[in-house]
Order: sequence, then C-alpha cells, then structure tokens
Amino acid sequence: FAGLGGAALPLYRIIGRRRAYTALALVIIGFFACDLAPRTWRIFFDEHLYMQIGQTIAHTGRAEGANYARAEYGQFEMYSPWTNKQPNGLPYLLSWIYRTVGVSDRASHFLNPSLTGLGAAALYLGLSLAPWVLPAGAALAAALLFIFTPLVLWWGNTVAVEPSAAATVIFAFMAACAHARLRDA
Repeated sequence: FAGLGGAALPLYRIIGRRRAYTALALVIIGFFACDLAPRTWRIFFDEHLYMQIGQTIAHTGRAEGANYARAEYGQFEMYSPWTNKQPNGLPYLLSWIYRTVGVSDRASHFLNPSLTGLGAAALYLGLSLAPWVLPAGAALAAALLFIFTPLVLWWGNTVAVEPSAAATVIFAFMAACAHARLRDA
C-alpha cells in the first residue's frame, strides 16, 4: 500500500480527472454487471473450501481447512485442522472481508464482482498509460469487452479463484504500464 500511495499523486497527474472518473465508472459497471449471470456454485467443493479457509484465516490466522470446527456464540473452535494445497490468495482476501463484515454467503460473493470491476478499471488505466499509441477509445472498449465477456460475468458471480487470478494479471499489466510512464515523466 505504501508503494501505491507514493505513486498515486504522480499517476493521478498523468491520468487526469476524466480518466479517473471513467475508471470509477468501470468499477461500478463491472460490479453490477456480474449480477447478469445467475449466482450459483460453479465448482462446489473448491468454492466452499476457499470460503472455509478464508474463515479459518480470519479467526485463527492460519491457512487451514477444518474437517471439524464449531462457530457458536461468536467463538470459532477448530477441532480437526488440515492443510491443503489450495491457493491461499483468494482465501486471504476473503478473510479480510470476513473480518470486516462477518462470514456469510453474501459477503463471500462480494469479492469477485469487485475484482471484476477493479480489473476492468485497471485494464482501462493500463492501456491509457501504455507506452505505445492506441486508437482513441481503445482502452475503454477493451475494458467494456472484458466486463461483458460471458465467461467473465459467469465466473464473476461465484467464489471461485479465476476472477482473482485474472485481476492479478491485469493489475500486473497496469503496474508495468504505469512504471514505464512514470519513468518517462
């Protein structure tokens, strides 16, 4: 966060107000567009596993699954923990949501639509900052095409790991473009 905070003002000067508002609009559009797809479990076991590991991280600080645990009266007791090979990036993000608003299906389904919107905004800003010349409107068109790709909407309304993986790649692309632009400024 410190690196992002240190680069925020120089980036805002390069991006400008109009692009910042457009990026904010893309976050909102991406978040609500995910509701176009039905909310269901695509990979039932994996999604529940991610949510359960996120709950364990939120309560114990350990990335473990629970064969048997009890959550009663505001207490979380782990009786039979086990470590799995699942990726812990998504459960870690879920744990922050669980610490903030509590554990629920609705809270779990908040993350991926948010990442879809943030990914679209990052794609728009990355292409706007790209060190090569693009046609006018190309960055916005690419971000909207990303949002309204059926599989992005389909996976964006789940608790699966795929939207967070796509967003991570897009954030890395935006960071590379921002670095190139700031080095030239």
